Amino acid sequence: MKSVVVGTESRSGSKSKRFGFGYEKKSANRPSIQTARAEFLSLILELRPTVVSNLFCSAYPPFTQMLAKNEAVVASLCESLESEIPVEAHILRQPDYIRERAIKKLLPNWRSLQQRDDAESLQRALERWAQDHNLTTDWCLDHALEFLRKFESLEYKDLAFSLLPDAHFVTDLIRRAWQSASVERHCAGLLTQFHSNSEVEDRGLFSFTFNYETLTFNVTGPFYKSVPSFKEEVERSFVALGGPSIRGARKALRYLQTAYLDDVERVMKELGLEEPPVRWASGDHFEWLLNYQLPPCRGCREIGREFGKDEATVREGIQDIATIIGLRLRPADRGRPKGIQDGRPRHRAARA
Repeated sequence: MKSVVVGTESRSGSKSKRFGFGYEKKSANRPSIQTARAEFLSLILELRPTVVSNLFCSAYPPFTQMLAKNEAVVASLCESLESEIPVEAHILRQPDYIRERAIKKLLPNWRSLQQRDDAESLQRALERWAQDHNLTTDWCLDHALEFLRKFESLEYKDLAFSLLPDAHFVTDLIRRAWQSASVERHCAGLLTQFHSNSEVEDRGLFSFTFNYETLTFNVTGPFYKSVPSFKEEVERSFVALGGPSIRGARKALRYLQTAYLDDVERVMKELGLEEPPVRWASGDHFEWLLNYQLPPCRGCREIGREFGKDEATVREGIQDIATIIGLRLRPADRGRPKGIQDGRPRHRAARA
């Protein structure tokens, strides 16, 4: 396919982001992990857009060829899905939406693709792309498939292809498809969190209510927020309503809040939920990982010089973010980084 280059957007100063708010069920795809992965994927589009362009140019042709071979299967899946949707749900009955769901049933993830005998070309294209860009972890390949599905479902792709060799429209659709796939991942994490919160709500613990004399307020529990954030919000509500001036109110608040959090902890254990480790991941750490992992790969020392950090700090930040998102790091470079000279020159011993 004709080469398409996705442009890079400017990036403002980095910000610290926290991944892991509230309670969630322990799994490889827990909400905090999905949120962090979505952040990393968005940064790829921003700072390494050729990664996305290369994926499209190498994998979209075999993807469409594979769909053409299975058009009858896709059509059958579309009929089945449409029959399950209520007639009055007009938005859900849109053909493009139904077709996208059908394709996802046909190719739900990377592992299912590996088991197909009619998708060797697509498998090889995705494997080469993953190896070339050091994105060989399964979830990266799952995202690559999601990107291809999103692009296939875009409304104006045929018009964009008709405008080639002017690639601006195709480029815009490529960006849109990658962003849509990233948002899908983030929303999946939020949906998982919502289901967990619904279970908590059924137990009557989703919010904390404080009633003492004339003082009354309600605060959502530590489910979309950390426990310290919950306590801060309770304190703000207490102070804003004049709680400190009411005799005995502070003692009552302390007792009821402790009892509430004890109940929350008990229910969390019963439901198999836990508060994820508190990790503050700065935007710089994601950029360090991207510069280290994706070609042109750079070493920790070189990255540290650019960001004004020592090599050990950069290496620790890279390893921490890679652990959060579950990314297999490439092998470390051996030898001295390019362009680096020793602080003191070495002198070869003279031969006798």
